[in-house]
Amino acid sequence: MKQISWYRSIRFRIPAVIALVLLVPIVVFWHYSMELTRKNMLSQTSNLIYTNLYGASLLMDDVMEQVSDFSREISQDPGFLSLISQYQQADAGSDQRQKARSQLSLALSQYVGQLRTLDSIYLMFPETETVVTMLPGQKGALLFPPLCSAAVPDVLRCF
Repeated sequence: MKQISWYRSIRFRIPAVIALVLLVPIVVFWHYSMELTRKNMLSQTSNLIYTNLYGASLLMDDVMEQVSDFSREISQDPGFLSLISQYQQADAGSDQRQKARSQLSLALSQYVGQLRTLDSIYLMFPETETVVTMLPGQKGALLFPPLCSAAVPDVLRCF
């Protein structure tokens, strides 16, 4: 009688065929379902990110519109404009200028209270290269020429 090698025997072939018939569809289905799950998660994540970014952009747009309206409103206030002219007309280092700066700082503090989205307001005077703010301890600051650029408009002139 001829000896049959182990891999050609019926005891090996039947379990191997059964294993292949069972395992191949399971592995194919598992791979398909994992790929589908991955695509679904990516789609949901991208939709969530888009929704969050869109909401944030709408909020920023609303805030910028409020700030724009607010800046137009205070730029037409005659009392505020007179405080600015008093500050500009006073001599540098004089008591009048310090008083005008304090009044400007107080007015800025009152304006900040009107709009809840603002933390502080800064006024820049390009002629004297100074900034007036309502922050305590920083009511007036001198801008040094290396920080300023003459090529940029006055409002955005210094960083």
